Amino acid sequence: MKISSSQGVHAYKRLLAYVMPYRHLFIISLLGFLLYSSTQPMFASLIQQIIDSLQAKSREQMLYLPLLFSGLVIVRGIGNYLGNYFSSESVLKRRA
Repeated sequence: MKISSSQGVHAYKRLLAYVMPYRHLFIISLLGFLLYSSTQPMFASLIQQIIDSLQAKSREQMLYLPLLFSGLVIVRGIGNYLGNYFSSESVLKRRA
C-alpha cells in the first residue's frame, strides 16, 4: 500500500495539532536531542586527536584530552536528559 505525499502531510499536521498545546516542551525536547546528536561527530574528532597525540613524540597535547572527553560526555548526557525528559513529559501531559 503506497501512501501519497498529501496523506503524509495530512498525518503530520494532525500529529502536530496534538503537540501544539505543549510546544514549549516539544521544542526543549528537540533542542536536547539536537545537542545529543551534535556530539557524535565531536566524539570521532576527539578519538582522532587521541590517536594523533599517542603517535606524536610530544605528549603536551594529551594534557587537555581528559577534560575535553569529560566535558563532551557531560554535554551529551545533558542533551539526552533534556530530550528524553521533556518528550516523556509532553506525552504524560497529553494522556492526563
